[in-house]
Amino acid sequence: MTRARGRTSGAEPHYNTGYDRAAVRIRPAPWLVWLGGMITIGGVVAPAVFTHAGTDEYRLRRRTTQAASVVGEVLRQFRLVSYGAGIVLGAYAR
Repeated sequence: MTRARGRTSGAEPHYNTGYDRAAVRIRPAPWLVWLGGMITIGGVVAPAVFTHAGTDEYRLRRRTTQAASVVGEVLRQFRLVSYGAGIVLGAYAR
């Protein structure tokens, strides 16, 4: 690294502060929360709810509609988590 002309101080600025090191470790957390939540909802919650709805031919349509309503409500509640993750990600954007 070359120094600029006329510069007399030998110390280069140090940019790796404690805050930066913590930010590097925390930055993936919102992504992990969001992605983990989506995997959990899609891979665990939805199949469990639809399986619990049953396979009774007579009531299948009604139960499937109820199961869809439950999963829809879970997704609506998870939207708040997504907003929180987006706010945290926006705070770390440079």
